[in-house]
Amino acid sequence: MGVYSWYDLSREEQRTVLRLARQGSRHPDARIARLAEEWALEQLGEASSLWGAVFGAMLGDGASVSEGIRNHRRAKRIVRVSSRPATGSPR
Repeated sequence: MGVYSWYDLSREEQRTVLRLARQGSRHPDARIARLAEEWALEQLGEASSLWGAVFGAMLGDGASVSEGIRNHRRAKRIVRVSSRPATGSPR
């Protein structure tokens, strides 16, 4: 089975991406980093602000309010590190 989206990644791999993002680093596997960035941009596009995440959850997009807030914060971390050049690459 192929890995085509964030949801296809194992929970362990998702946690690794999130841990690295919290530390300010991208995932070393470019494919996984790209999937994480796509998921993050999708999350931030659906709820362009933290309040958007809260109201989206309240209006029934399927996520709880706390899950919406967590996903918004996670997505911001992933996007923040994905916008940086990879380590060792010239600027």
